[in-house]
Amino acid sequence: DRHHIARGLALNAGYAGVDTKNRAKVDQAYQLAAGMADEIGDTYLVGLSRFGLAAIECLSGQWTRCLEVCQEAETAFAKCSGVAWELASLRIFALLSHFYRGDLQEMLHIALPLCADAKTRGDLHAETGFRISITYWAPLLDDQPEAARDEVRAAMAKRWPGGFDILNCYELLSLGRIDLYAGEPVIARQRIKANWSKVARSLLLRLQMLRVFLYDLRASLALAVAVAVVDKDGDKKLLNSSL
Repeated sequence: DRHHIARGLALNAGYAGVDTKNRAKVDQAYQLAAGMADEIGDTYLVGLSRFGLAAIECLSGQWTRCLEVCQEAETAFAKCSGVAWELASLRIFALLSHFYRGDLQEMLHIALPLCADAKTRGDLHAETGFRISITYWAPLLDDQPEAARDEVRAAMAKRWPGGFDILNCYELLSLGRIDLYAGEPVIARQRIKANWSKVARSLLLRLQMLRVFLYDLRASLALAVAVAVVDKDGDKKLLNSSL
C-alpha cells in the first residue's frame, strides 16, 4: 500500500546519503519520499522523510542544516506514538552535529538528560548510542580519561557481542580519542590495527563521515606514536603511514 511504499522511500532517502559524491541523486531520493509523505498527509511519514534528510545532511557534513531538519522531524514525531527508535536515532544525528560544530557544552547539556531518560525506560538502543558516541565527553572534559573509557566500555558491555557494526566503529573512535588525550597513542594504534580488517569488511568506510574520522584518527595516532618513539627509522615509517 501507499503508506508502506512511502515509508520505504523515506528510509531509502537516508541510505542514499551514503553516496555523497552524487548529491543530485540523493536530493531526488529525498524529494520523492517527502512528496509522497506530504501527499498522503501522514504525520509519521512526514517525520520519517525529514529523518531521512537529517541522515543525508549528517553523513555529508552539513551540521547546521542537519540540526534544523532534526528539529522539523522531532516536531512531527512528537505527535506520534511508538517512535522510540526514530527519536533516538534522530537525536544521535543532532548530537553528533553539535559535536562536529564544536558545541560540546550544548551537546552534553542535551545528551546527559536524554541518556538518563533512556536508561530509566530501558531503551538500550538510545542509551548505548548516547554513551558510546557522546556522553563520555563529560568526564573527559573534566580531565578524567579513565572514567571516559569506563563510560564507553560499560555501554558496549550491554550490547549483543556478535558481529561488527557502527557501534564498534564509534567505540574505536571514542577510545582512540580518549587515548590521544591521555597521551597513550600506542595502545590506541594497536587497537586500530587489530580491528582495521573488520572495519573494512563491515563496508562502513563507504560512509564519508566515518571514513574521514577513522582515517583522521589513524593518521593522528601514527603521528603521536612517531613523536613518542626514539627509533628514528621507526619515526619515518610511522610518519609515512600517517600520510
